Amino acid sequence: MLFNCCFRFSAVSPPSRRARGSGALLAKAVLFSTLLVSSQPCPAPAELISRNAPADYTAADRTAILAGIKEIDGPGAPGGVTSFGPAAFAVISGKDGDALSPVVAATRFEKGRVAAFGHNGYLDAFDHEETGALLINAARWSATAPDGKAKQKLRAAVLNQPKLAAWLDSRGFNTEPLSGNAWTRQIAGADVLFCDAHDLRSGREGGLDDIARFVKSGGGLVIAATGWGWESTSKGKSLTTDFPANQLLAPMGLVFNNTTPEKTSDAGFLAATGPGTPFTDASHALDKFLQKSNKPDPAQQLQITATLGLAIRSVPPTDTLFRGRL
Repeated sequence: MLFNCCFRFSAVSPPSRRARGSGALLAKAVLFSTLLVSSQPCPAPAELISRNAPADYTAADRTAILAGIKEIDGPGAPGGVTSFGPAAFAVISGKDGDALSPVVAATRFEKGRVAAFGHNGYLDAFDHEETGALLINAARWSATAPDGKAKQKLRAAVLNQPKLAAWLDSRGFNTEPLSGNAWTRQIAGADVLFCDAHDLRSGREGGLDDIARFVKSGGGLVIAATGWGWESTSKGKSLTTDFPANQLLAPMGLVFNNTTPEKTSDAGFLAATGPGTPFTDASHALDKFLQKSNKPDPAQQLQITATLGLAIRSVPPTDTLFRGRL
């Protein structure tokens, strides 16, 4: 597959941090000019909680996904994932200067759940023990029933990833490899779908509507993409609005962005990323920014500025989950 090859082996180079600097500064300027003049009161706590999850869901969800995980691999040059919905949260983050930026994020959406990885190489990085464990944790968490009950023998549909399908089968999953043009008809009976987002297409036959219905009805989705890579090979198109995976995920509160967060360990990324972690999610960062008391300390302010600036750059202009609050 084109994207598996060129992104995994770095035939396409990620954008330099200097090249993105002017955009980051502009986003920060827009952020403060937008928010500081806002006369809207801080939303009540009830307005900040997903209608599908209890108030403390994100901490418990993140703990479940990271159970037993200290460090994961960093295949190629992983890209970033923006988490901005009220039910979305960063799972593992890389460095963005002195701040943090997610490379793995997740969210609840209606009856289902989604885990997003910032490089499609993660779908065959299971030989790295803890990366493989994270894939399994993400699958089990995403396939958890709406009533919170975990299923023991998961049915996993795996799109165009035969090695991953075989590996999951060896780990006790009931696996169904998917390929061809009729794969969308085969996901209805699955508990979780593994998908390289570069295989998706816009339009009626592209699979987006089918996956959205699958997640809404309680299915789990583990999806991976290299945002900067798609953007670099899709001249004239917008990663924010034209990338099919972002068309799918944006209503759920996640998008792939064009950043390349720096690794936090020799192998890749550490699971423990410090006190700034809660504010790597744009929704929580905005909550803190809008508080009239208990203002952020300097370290928190730096993280909040970075998180909100990234969200302003990468969240679609039609979004209402995040932009509707600005």
